[in-house]
Amino acid sequence: MIKIYDYYERNVNKNDFYYYTFNKEIELYFTFNEDFSYFDEEAIMSRFKMLTYPANELPEHECIEFIAIAFYLHNEGYYIDLFPNFLNRPTGVNDFSLTIRKYIIKQEGSYGVPVPWESRRTLADSMKF
Repeated sequence: MIKIYDYYERNVNKNDFYYYTFNKEIELYFTFNEDFSYFDEEAIMSRFKMLTYPANELPEHECIEFIAIAFYLHNEGYYIDLFPNFLNRPTGVNDFSLTIRKYIIKQEGSYGVPVPWESRRTLADSMKF
């Protein structure tokens, strides 16, 4: 069982990008909320992909969960095949979801055409770590 906030607390460094950029939000969130638990790394990667699915609005807990998972993956030496530098200096989940959209537009050359949510989910599911 992997508890993502517990992992973050034990491994974050004050000179780390994650600490500098997200620590206040993470600490505040987990002051009032329970840790996210995952069975194993496969479950963590699967959840990361699901969090990148397009949505009109994401609740705070999913935004925090996304960054905490990104920290875990980065700290464990993972990278995303299609976006190899993302975990080094992540943005929020909304920005990353838009990055997926832009990637699809560039690959398909479909500028000015809406990207179906299904295409974005399919790309998210195909990401390899």
